[in-house]
Amino acid sequence: MAHRIWLSAPSGTKRGFWLGGAIGFVVALGEQVGLPWLLDEHLPLLPRLMAGAIPVCLLAIALGLLRWAEERLRGRVAVWMRVFSSLFCCAFVAFHTSNGAVKWFSGAYLTAGEFEFAASSPGRLFRLVWLEYADVALVVAGTGVAAATVTWAALRERDQAARGTGAPFSSAATLLVLGIVCGQTLSTTLHAETMSPLMAMLAVGQCEPEEATCEGPLDTPDDEGPLDASLPSSGPVLEAARGWEQQVRQSHYEQPNVLLVVIESVNTGHLGFAGYERAATPNLDRLAAESVRFPRAWTTATHSNYAQPALLSSLFPRRTSGLDLHQRLSYPRFLFHDVFHTLGYATATISSQDETWQGMLAFQQTGTPTHFFHALDHQGPFLDRGVERVVPDHLTAARAVRWIAEHRRTPWALYLNLQASHFPYSLPAGVTGPFQPSAPAHRFSYLRFAREDAARITNRYDNALHYVDAQIGTLHQALEGLEELQETLWIVTADHGELFFDHGLVTHGRSLYEGETRVPLLFYWPERLASGERRTSASHLDILPSVLDLIGLPAHPSWQGTSLFREDEESAKAVLLNIQGARSAQAVVCWPWKLIVEEGWEAARLFQLVEDGSELFDVADREPDVAVRLEFLLRSVVSAQMQYHAPASQERLMRFAPRLPDCP
Repeated sequence: MAHRIWLSAPSGTKRGFWLGGAIGFVVALGEQVGLPWLLDEHLPLLPRLMAGAIPVCLLAIALGLLRWAEERLRGRVAVWMRVFSSLFCCAFVAFHTSNGAVKWFSGAYLTAGEFEFAASSPGRLFRLVWLEYADVALVVAGTGVAAATVTWAALRERDQAARGTGAPFSSAATLLVLGIVCGQTLSTTLHAETMSPLMAMLAVGQCEPEEATCEGPLDTPDDEGPLDASLPSSGPVLEAARGWEQQVRQSHYEQPNVLLVVIESVNTGHLGFAGYERAATPNLDRLAAESVRFPRAWTTATHSNYAQPALLSSLFPRRTSGLDLHQRLSYPRFLFHDVFHTLGYATATISSQDETWQGMLAFQQTGTPTHFFHALDHQGPFLDRGVERVVPDHLTAARAVRWIAEHRRTPWALYLNLQASHFPYSLPAGVTGPFQPSAPAHRFSYLRFAREDAARITNRYDNALHYVDAQIGTLHQALEGLEELQETLWIVTADHGELFFDHGLVTHGRSLYEGETRVPLLFYWPERLASGERRTSASHLDILPSVLDLIGLPAHPSWQGTSLFREDEESAKAVLLNIQGARSAQAVVCWPWKLIVEEGWEAARLFQLVEDGSELFDVADREPDVAVRLEFLLRSVVSAQMQYHAPASQERLMRFAPRLPDCP
């Protein structure tokens, strides 16, 4: 049948098939042979060949059908069909070339989530590509134009008589189509989605299930199994919030001022109080010496649009299988400013960053009146972060001091966000850091920088930290001058860490390794807290419950964290980690164990953080019981979160988010 269809097809249609197949073959050769060879990836041959069949078949079929339509049209319409065919081929080749570039720089193909991420901030994306990857963009554009030129020239030529080569081609096409079918069937088990951008687009990140069935092996725990890990329990009923408010009104509690300082992208290895040999953070070091320090503290996510909202709400940021831009907010949340407004405080958010980034502002808007300032409200100079507007932190700190001075007669609660330590670690005009030289000599981009520049980039980052640290000194001095210092509870942390060639990675949002997930966490209250170090495992989810515990109030029933001041070092607290950006991964820490399950890996990886703090040795095979129990716990949490936040879920209309389990 296939032979007869092919032999009866017009010669122009055959030419389109041949042309599309040839161009698709070149694309597939680069993707499935050239790129893995350059990246030294040892991938299974069968799924690689199946994934490679996709561009061959799709382009061959598309150009063949377009050519078939062109032959049945006349005049200008036929010419426009030829133009469309050329543009289609250009877009197809440019798509695969750009995906190859992303794979080269980041180690993973683009997924639907990344396209959604980019579409939400097209100006920033264009600026990033234009300023930092102009040469790559020219290569992508050049390959697309070349493909369009070849297509136009080939389709314009007068059709030649059929050469009788239909049978071999039809047999090859049939095999390729079967390869696609087999590849789609096997993609979930052989991870073929990691070998083709088209499969990556199809396999990742666009489902919001009514039941949590979109995430592969992490969706639902097995009904059977030799596991005794505690499961997530249902959250309290929504009416419990009224009970909490009534209890607050009847309680006698302290009313210190509360200052929550979040610093962007802090690698704990660059802090003096954590052992860094440089004096990059003298003010933080002095503050830490008088604070309760939590050296075992982790963020909930390694990109800001998840980490910061989680910190402000005590809600674990795992709600969908794709990228969450906080567009669907039909779940209860009670944020930092909500709780302190309820307690009668003056409240404020003063941030150096653009809080509209990835929907964070929408998440923070709960209807509670509060003072709010961020980068879009600033009239003046910005830090150099491309098109992203970032207020110089000394101006943000000065604004915070003015707001505090205006509200010194009443208890106040301030959330302050400082940003200079974010890549590219820029300083305001006229400010130079103490560590030089700090100008990279080679390509310096968010996704990659040269190891030869390691010393210079370290200087550059330490200069940015030193500048941010100066703002901590400004705040401390101002509170002393206003006689507010003794009455203020400080919480100082970072939204996430920062990588400097750890596991071959740089910056953040790339992994759940310790360099990205471990964060500083200080509680400073001169009147009440004796300084010292507590080795309790701590999560950002625990900050709000801990603050209320310190002033003598219970945690709000919506919160998923627990007070750190009710835990001892032997507590069984499980710390949950998540990333849904350039990669998709989940992890759990049950000290000293850490289990990471990442898309693209066939098995979970287990690390013993005391023996292997750099996470170089996967010990899952050596400790299978630990690995199985922690994976069961992680799967249970993801399942509970996904079911609670599913669009058709009724539970979130009646209850708060599920309670997170302890370690098994």
